[in-house]
Amino acid sequence: MRVLIVEDDTELNETITKYLTKEGFTITQCFDALCAKEQLRNHTFDLLLLDVKIPYQDGFRFLEENDIDTPTIYITSLNSIEDIERGFKAGAVEYIKKPFYLKELKLRIDSLFKNKKGPIPIGPDLAYDPDRLIIHTKGQELHIKPKEAQLLEIFLEAPGKIVDKLELLHRLYPHEPNSEGALRAQIKNLRKIIGKERIQTIKEVGYRFVPK
Repeated sequence: MRVLIVEDDTELNETITKYLTKEGFTITQCFDALCAKEQLRNHTFDLLLLDVKIPYQDGFRFLEENDIDTPTIYITSLNSIEDIERGFKAGAVEYIKKPFYLKELKLRIDSLFKNKKGPIPIGPDLAYDPDRLIIHTKGQELHIKPKEAQLLEIFLEAPGKIVDKLELLHRLYPHEPNSEGALRAQIKNLRKIIGKERIQTIKEVGYRFVPK
């Protein structure tokens, strides 16, 4: 699992990095928001560990104002209910208050990913690996972004059936109004990976996934 840590406390950053590396994770370190933006723009990660009080842009605004698809856990000393609420509204999947045990962090990460199961066939020449966010096709491994993976998993719940556009918008962008353009972009990106013919557009209704 590829993890990006964004924590400006050098000692804590190093401590988490050493611990998770021993547990088998591949770690990239950042100490401010600018580094984090560059890493997320150029690389794919399975998880983002994000402090709130970081240089250049605080962690809340970082998720609120940037298009971040990577599942995010806040690690922060801010512990009021208002802070926790803002963290989840910003899009985080977990919120861990400092100080915390490293074992607790590992347990939270394991809990987030425990239901993922290995490659899922999605056609005679395709398989989707939800653990690694990879499409296997003709001997190749193609990385898929988290939001596109979420879209594919929704389609896999109802193969051959029409999925209403409003349902997709609600599930993919629950806190983002006017996100139809983003949905169209995700559909386009997913088609490039699994084939245009596998996602049919049902005009003014939604989309249908057709495994072949």
